[in-house]
Amino acid sequence: SGETVRGDLFIDCSGEQATLIGDTLSVEHEDWSSWQPWDTVLTARSSRPGDLPPYTTVKAHELGWLRQIPLRHGFHNELVFSSAHVSKDQAALAFESALGAAQTGDMSTRTQAAGPRKAFWKANCVALGRAAGEFGTTEISELDMAQRGVMRLATLLPNRDCNPLIAAEF
Repeated sequence: SGETVRGDLFIDCSGEQATLIGDTLSVEHEDWSSWQPWDTVLTARSSRPGDLPPYTTVKAHELGWLRQIPLRHGFHNELVFSSAHVSKDQAALAFESALGAAQTGDMSTRTQAAGPRKAFWKANCVALGRAAGEFGTTEISELDMAQRGVMRLATLLPNRDCNPLIAAEF
C-alpha cells in the first residue's frame, strides 16, 4: 500500500515473493538452475479415492516427479519438470494422464527459481522460509528451513543496532 512501517527488526516470511528482502532491499537470488534444472510446477486437485494417507508421496515420473499431498477433501498434486526439456503442453498432457478421472479442478502453472538469496539478513531484515530461497519440491525443505531460521534467529536475537557480525553469523 506504500505505507511506511517503522521497526527494529523485520522478518520477511512473504514466501517466494520475498517482498522485503527481495523487492525492498534488492537482495538477489543465487541461480542454482545448473544443479537443479526443474523450473516449472503444474498443480491440480484430485478427488480422494479411499482412505486418506497420513503422508505426502513423491514419485519419479518420466518428465520429472509427481508429488501428492493429502488434504481434507482430496489431494493437491504437482508435476515438477524442466521447461528446457519438455513443453508445458506436453507436461500438461502427461499430468492429466497421471491423474486420470480423479482430477477435480483446473490445472495451474508456476515457475520457481532454485537457489538461496545471496544474503538471508540485510540491514534489519531477516528472510525465513521461501523468502530466503527455493531448494526444490521433493521434500519438506521449506518448513525445515523456516524452523531452523526461527531457532537460529532466537539464539542470535539482536539488540536495536542489528550488528553486521550477527547478520553474518546468521
